[in-house]
Amino acid sequence: MEPDISWTHITGSFNPYAIAFGNRRFVAVDSASQSAYSTNGISWTEVSMGVLSTGYNDITYSTGSSGKNRFVAVSNSGRMSTSVDGTLWEYISAEFVPFDSSSINGIVFGTGSFGGRYAAVGQAGKAVYSSNGITWATVDLTTLGNQTIRTILMVAGQPHLRLINQYLAP
Repeated sequence: MEPDISWTHITGSFNPYAIAFGNRRFVAVDSASQSAYSTNGISWTEVSMGVLSTGYNDITYSTGSSGKNRFVAVSNSGRMSTSVDGTLWEYISAEFVPFDSSSINGIVFGTGSFGGRYAAVGQAGKAVYSSNGITWATVDLTTLGNQTIRTILMVAGQPHLRLINQYLAP
């Protein structure tokens, strides 16, 4: 038996690339340095992120103590932005994000055995982690060489990476 689900097409100029839910709202980012937020998933308010002129690839939301409870969005120019509510965005200084200008393709926040940390991945086999979403440390993935890491996701509290055509687990 099929579940009773109906979808509503939403029109507008905003073209979401990634969506996260937190702080009682959905927040989406796009490839044109824009974001949008919604409390019901149907009516959306567009917002200029205004902090970077770059496309955003992914977004996550964290909950918890020590500076969390924030959205963090990652870009195709190796930069990150953060927001508490998805309406006002703050650029994270490049000195705290060790991606240079390489694309950051994915970001996730994990709890449990991952210890309430963010993890982000990108081009040239780069990966970083953070306990507060502002200051980031590099993860040594030299065994991957310069392979592009496409996605990161949490499974049972552990980060899993997706390369171009393969999956890696801890």
